[in-house]
Amino acid sequence: MKWWLYLGLACSVAGLLVSLASIIASPVAGLVSLVFACAWVALFYWLLSTSRLWPVGLTWRWVAAALAWGGGTSLVLVVAGSSGFMEATRLAGSELTMASFAGALPEEAAKGLGAFLIIYLCPRITRPYHALSIGILVGLGFEAVENLGYGIAGALYHPSSDILGMLEMWGARTVAGPGLHMMFTGILAYGLGLWLFTSRSFVVALGFWGLSTLFHFWWNLQPPQVWVQVVSLIFCAVALYAVFIAVCIHALRAARADVHRYDTPALLLRV
Repeated sequence: MKWWLYLGLACSVAGLLVSLASIIASPVAGLVSLVFACAWVALFYWLLSTSRLWPVGLTWRWVAAALAWGGGTSLVLVVAGSSGFMEATRLAGSELTMASFAGALPEEAAKGLGAFLIIYLCPRITRPYHALSIGILVGLGFEAVENLGYGIAGALYHPSSDILGMLEMWGARTVAGPGLHMMFTGILAYGLGLWLFTSRSFVVALGFWGLSTLFHFWWNLQPPQVWVQVVSLIFCAVALYAVFIAVCIHALRAARADVHRYDTPALLLRV
């Protein structure tokens, strides 16, 4: 099983290099966007690592693996698989769901694979709420690199100022749906944790994966009317944040009630 993780992390180098290479298109705006991406990671890492959800004794290598899988490997897998979904929906004449099929399905599958490998292999991950932390980290890596790319794209498309275009794009993505990928993958990973570390069946994990994919699919819908899209995004955001908050509350209650949270017993499920 470990060689799957090593192979995936090797792919992350290619994904991260491609993302960093895009800075060449607009060096100043790209470097500022990179600083913003690093600050984004640092902020949410600090918030997560100081919470009760954080696995005790989790080393920086596993943190780096989660972030690298999200920000590198997932992008490589998505690029390899999204074009087929996009072409299929284009041929079917479904403009409404083109971005949903090309984004939601391959992205949640790619991020979910990395979250599963890390949750299964890391000896410090022994609780469902630990799995939630890993899912959030994987989503954080993906979101930071994606925001970096969108920031550079905003710089290139702005008619008069690279810096202004980059700032507008970061502002839009920060205000409109911050933390989307962290929530998508966090929900998915919590389902994996319930399956691996409790008596719940594999159907529960599939259900949580389906829920995260459904939310992502909904968010990426592109109705022809702008007002319809805005209304759809608002309802999707309300539902998504409500579900994620409910998952976090459930996980935090379990963490507070866990008197053995500092133990890392060998799990029978792994044996």
